Amino acid sequence: MRNLLLVLLIIPFFSWGQSVRNIEIDSYKYIVVDEIIGKHSGEIRRFFVKNLKKAGYTVVNTKKPLKNYDSFPQDLIDNPNLALYLVAEEENNMCYFITTNLLDNDGRVKLIRNGKSCGLLSSAIKKSISGLTSYNYKYNPNFKKKNIPKKKINGSLLS
Repeated sequence: MRNLLLVLLIIPFFSWGQSVRNIEIDSYKYIVVDEIIGKHSGEIRRFFVKNLKKAGYTVVNTKKPLKNYDSFPQDLIDNPNLALYLVAEEENNMCYFITTNLLDNDGRVKLIRNGKSCGLLSSAIKKSISGLTSYNYKYNPNFKKKNIPKKKINGSLLS
């Protein structure tokens, strides 16, 4: 319960100004389905892989179910900055609550989205990635990422 409260307190901080377009998603070649935390992690992983592929993303999933790579593609090994890394957590207290995080290779949070459903787990998952699946993604290797200056909050640096 404390984890959920912490997430709910942090979300407005990271979500402000976030959109799929603002994170320059077209500059990333892959989405790596990295870590899924929760009771239904296999079902959640399967849903992410299936729906992100359907939306046009190149998804790297090295774990079962729907494992599609034994190891990372060579260009991703050579340049880990080609991917965003998806980490998701499931909370289940009478309703399903999914928090989906996209992180860059340096561990910076690029996007946080939540989905909640008191009926179907798949509905909560779908809500948490609806911005990604509705976006018209097209990888552009010539896309230049903006260098976002580091910001200070209470004396500590944030990227």
